[in-house]
Amino acid sequence: MAAAAVAIAVATGSVGASPRHGGPSAHGGGPSPAAAPVSARQVFLAAADSASQAPERIGKYWHLRVITHDAQGVVVRNDSYDQWFRRDGRHYSSGLKSGWKPWFAPKQESGFIVGGPRLTFEELRALPSDPGALVARMTRYVEDAHIRTGGGELDAGGRRIEVLNDLFVLSTQSPVTGKVRAAAFRALAQAPEVRSLGRTAGGVRLNMPVLFDPKGMDVVLDPATGRLRDSGTFIASDGSQLFMEPGRTVSIIAGWTDTLPGESRPK
Repeated sequence: MAAAAVAIAVATGSVGASPRHGGPSAHGGGPSPAAAPVSARQVFLAAADSASQAPERIGKYWHLRVITHDAQGVVVRNDSYDQWFRRDGRHYSSGLKSGWKPWFAPKQESGFIVGGPRLTFEELRALPSDPGALVARMTRYVEDAHIRTGGGELDAGGRRIEVLNDLFVLSTQSPVTGKVRAAAFRALAQAPEVRSLGRTAGGVRLNMPVLFDPKGMDVVLDPATGRLRDSGTFIASDGSQLFMEPGRTVSIIAGWTDTLPGESRPK
């Protein structure tokens, strides 16, 4: 990425991306090497420290890069792509189908999706930097969104899961301030629903609660950087769960940049 990197969960509507949606289980990545146990709380607090110390800047575009590797570590180009979000939330995309050249789809809604609500750039930047206040704000947003599934509107338990997923999206994808990102990580550190499954390649595997699957889904987070790395599954910006094909993993980074490249072909 052209700018300071943070972990993200990929936004939908991208070019050249074809991760599998759904499935009986959401467990990704390989076996964890033997190492000292690390709790989910420790992972999120370390990521919060990294976020709070990162230099604060704003550029012209919020740049997301999604890189997929196969089991041999080779880049899978048809599952790798870039997006450059303007401050109105609409974005340019680049991938295999566009010849790795940024293109702009004319029919796009403005705003940034964070699970249920669609927020403006100003609303994202003005989110509370206190973990408790941030949870309260996101809870209100989710309640006001009246999110419905095939079984009807989400109940209190479903809304809680949605809020946790939204906090993960905020901390790993959205163009929020460093203080808000740190607050989202700290709020997740206080969530007993998130469990550590141990160290693995790329970081620590965490089990996140998700709707419709009591097993949850596993994501890999690097506690030193807050990046999603070498993960077989992840939570998308709209709150859906995405699963890579067996043997494939995704690493996602994001940051501010001021320019659109002529080409963004992954190395």
